[in-house]
Amino acid sequence: MWLSMVSIDTNLHRCLAKLFKVAMCALFLHQEVVVVVVVVVVVVVTAVVVVVVAAAAATVVVVVVVVVVVVVVVLVLVVEEVVVNAVFMIS
Repeated sequence: MWLSMVSIDTNLHRCLAKLFKVAMCALFLHQEVVVVVVVVVVVVVTAVVVVVVAAAAATVVVVVVVVVVVVVVVLVLVVEEVVVNAVFMIS
């Protein structure tokens, strides 16, 4: 049982790392539509993963903290990108 929870936790970190890299690439390329899609995917995958890992319950606190941090960082970067683009369009 413990090994399966470790496996879920490891897979979660890999999945979130890949999603985070995609989000960073999208921001780098200044593709707002791609950024929005990536954010939606990150939020949906995060919700699904939290529900799955909550069943394991041993690592749920660590997982929730990691997930919240990743989602907040991605959302802050997206908002920053939108604000910067809006400022350039206005000026």
